[in-house]
Amino acid sequence: MVRIDVGLAQRFVKEEDRYVIGDLYYAVFDGLGGHRDGGVAAEIAKNVFSAFPNYRAEFTCGETLDMLTESFAAFLSFVSETVARATEGLTTCVAARIVEVNGGLHMVWANAGDSRLYICRDGKAIQVSEDESGAMGWSVANCLGRDNGGGVRIVSQCGYFPLSVCEKVILCSDGITGDTREEALSEDVIYELVAGVSVQEAADNLLMGSRKYDDKTVIVLQVV
Repeated sequence: MVRIDVGLAQRFVKEEDRYVIGDLYYAVFDGLGGHRDGGVAAEIAKNVFSAFPNYRAEFTCGETLDMLTESFAAFLSFVSETVARATEGLTTCVAARIVEVNGGLHMVWANAGDSRLYICRDGKAIQVSEDESGAMGWSVANCLGRDNGGGVRIVSQCGYFPLSVCEKVILCSDGITGDTREEALSEDVIYELVAGVSVQEAADNLLMGSRKYDDKTVIVLQVV
């Protein structure tokens, strides 16, 4: 049986962040600030994602890591479709689930927007997800919900990696990592904040060390 320690820290400015901590599945949502109903979009996405284990087999099952990853991204696209039907609001999402394949633990993940996923290993914090933005910076096309053409945003950024005991994984909104040079937390700083402490202390340290004036949400996971 897999045992996961989980730390959570959150602070609101606009109350547009949401999170899910489930049974081996996790997510952080950041409603698009300054956009109508961003918090509503994040709430809807949270509610749908929370029911992940109850959804159709093609979203929750698979024989290989590639299949599991594709089905997880498809599920987030389904979440995006649900958001688009319910509201004009938009939300980012970084999500992950822990699976056991061929006797080894792996983290399957998917991302839309600029919330982030990090893995801490070999003495450093490594950003796994990629920030998605348009040619001029942030783009609403990279959120869950409706795209710029009025269609539904399809989630395509996804992947997986092996997960070892004692490695910390971080899921967070951009309120933690920052945008500008003055706000941004480097990977070295992130590692210093989480190394050698419990997952709850790591989450608290990231919250206290963040510099951006925004909603802040961070989940820290560790296999024990």
